[in-house]
Amino acid sequence: KGRKMLTTTKEEKRMRWLLVLVLFMWGSNFVFTKKLLETFSLWTFLFFRNMVAVLAILIIVRKFLDIKPRDNKIWLYILGVSIIGVTINNIFFQLGVKHTLVTNASLIMGLTPLATAFISFLVFHTPLYWKQMLGVCFGLFGVTLVVLKGSIHTLLQLSFNIGDVYMLVALLSFTVGFIFIKKATDS
Repeated sequence: KGRKMLTTTKEEKRMRWLLVLVLFMWGSNFVFTKKLLETFSLWTFLFFRNMVAVLAILIIVRKFLDIKPRDNKIWLYILGVSIIGVTINNIFFQLGVKHTLVTNASLIMGLTPLATAFISFLVFHTPLYWKQMLGVCFGLFGVTLVVLKGSIHTLLQLSFNIGDVYMLVALLSFTVGFIFIKKATDS
């Protein structure tokens, strides 16, 4: 009595399963890429990965976003996403995963929401609200704690290898790709 029953529609269940699938794909991406780069050359793997990404972008843009080629401004944003957010990102992501630990790569890419918030603030003057800033601080603290393994000694001996630098470039290009997507969807 007085309790409201929570019901889930078929569509909500389907969306939840899709979200779980996306999380699995994102999380396993680091491990699979590392393993595949042991078998295939970087450039062969990059070619096929980008070919699939470009086809996916074209399908999504044409079918789900209902964007028509006559809107040139939006197509420029899509071109920006394709070049920076997909191609450049994949080059540096794969170079990074090849030369660093999978853990380092996933932690660095885990900073994507933080980087996106800050770059959006700097470039588009998108306001950062206190809840967002609190989330950014907690996120940064959490990533730092994990990377440093909770040790101040680790902080004093912190060093980066070339793979970590590649992953930072991948992070920035991925973030810029998100910004192009935002601009395309706002137009």
